[in-house]
Amino acid sequence: MRVTIVGSGHGGCAMAAVQSMHGHKVSLLKLGTAIHTENFKILKKRKTICLSGIEGNGEFPLACVTNEPGEAIPDAEMILVYYVSNYHSMVAKHLAPLLKGSHVLVLNPGYCGSLLFERELKAMGKNSTPLFCEFETLPYSSRLVEDGTVHISSRNVRHPFATYPASFVNDLVQYFRPVMGECVPRKHLFEVALHNPNL
Repeated sequence: MRVTIVGSGHGGCAMAAVQSMHGHKVSLLKLGTAIHTENFKILKKRKTICLSGIEGNGEFPLACVTNEPGEAIPDAEMILVYYVSNYHSMVAKHLAPLLKGSHVLVLNPGYCGSLLFERELKAMGKNSTPLFCEFETLPYSSRLVEDGTVHISSRNVRHPFATYPASFVNDLVQYFRPVMGECVPRKHLFEVALHNPNL
């Protein structure tokens, strides 16, 4: 799959490394400049990411490492957002002009951030919106141990999630399996948000 990871922190880099290891074509998009800047510079220079820990070890390719949404979003099949919820409104403003109905946009974790994306899209007059998905928590416990290298120390074995609209949740269980593993459907976004251990 063509997977775009939005966010180059611990969680985003862990997911980027694992998905590249599994053979997916991974793009990494960083929108801000406040943190993880040196790590991003190394990733952009090398176009690879180093992984260590329980998921595997090695150096894996990144198809695109960029600050420009236009280089990473349009051709993606799945867009995985790894920004904390405080920044979901900012991410929505950057991505909304490029989002299409064919996209699957994932907030991990979500906290009902899909509603912020929907608001941005409506403000632009766009009627075709992505299928939104939100997960309860990150799939891995991970840390950037040095610039360009992420270490995964543990994994969550089940991934509760919901979709928006909610009626699509069962259709997405198999779709997510190659990327997320076993995914457990919840009834709606609010159930996912209220079950998050970091609420």
